[in-house]
Parts: sequence; C-alpha cells; structure tokens
Amino acid sequence: MTMDPADLERLIGDALKALPTPAAPPTLFSRVMAAVEARPAAPWYARPWMAWPRIWQAASASVLLVVVVGLARVWSLTEVVRHTLVRQLMPSPPDWMVQAVDAGTAVVEAARIGWRVIAEPMLIPVTVFLCVMTAACVLFAAALNRVALGGASES
Repeated sequence: MTMDPADLERLIGDALKALPTPAAPPTLFSRVMAAVEARPAAPWYARPWMAWPRIWQAASASVLLVVVVGLARVWSLTEVVRHTLVRQLMPSPPDWMVQAVDAGTAVVEAARIGWRVIAEPMLIPVTVFLCVMTAACVLFAAALNRVALGGASES
C-alpha cells in the first residue's frame, strides 16, 4: 500500500502535535544562575571594550585619536619638509632612499586625491545610510524578538 505524501505529512504532524510539550527541570534556572555567579570575573582588560570602566574607555579612545591624528599630520607634511627631514637624519642618503621617499610621496598624494575626489563627497550620504540601516536592523530585531520569539523569558 502506498501512502500519499500529503497524508503522511498530515499523519506525522498530528502525531507530533499530540506529544506533550517538553518542560525544563524546575531547578534549571537556579542551577544556571549559580554556575554563572560561581564563574570568576574576568579582569576589566579581558572583557569587551564596552564593558571596560568608563575612564579606561575614554583613555583608550583618546590615545587612539592622538595616534590617528599624529599619523595624519606626519603624512600631511609637504614633500620639501619630508626631503629636508631625510637630509637632516642622513646628510647624503643613497639614491634608493630618495626614490623610496619620492615613491611614498606619490602614493600619499594619489591617496589624498582619491579621498578628496571619491570618498569625501560620499562620506555624509554613506554615513547617514549606514545609521538608518543600523536603526532599521535594531528595530527589526526588537520586533522579531517580541513578536516571533515571544520576548525574553522572565523565569
């Protein structure tokens, strides 16, 4: 005897619906919470950056800002200043070093032109788009959690 796939699906579906809903042991929540409490706390520097103390977050952000601004200032030196600096450090540099500095200058200038012509005009629109999409994703996740997943468990 051959059974129609739709009938088989309905038969299995009815059998599964007739099964009782599995329940967690009543002590599961308290045991999980006790295990979490018993785990030693990681030092502040081993935790994610958002969990660091606010003073260390501010300090690390400040150091990062100083490093980025410092690197940007070093690269923004004019070609004459770079050549002068190389000549001060080494009065008669080899030709390959002068050529390397010239090549580096050309790369930096190309990057600067690319930034000003391509990236800078798109910076604000792309940033706004990313912020709007991030907000949409957060709202979608919150709605999905509330509606489809039934919200967070309270017990």
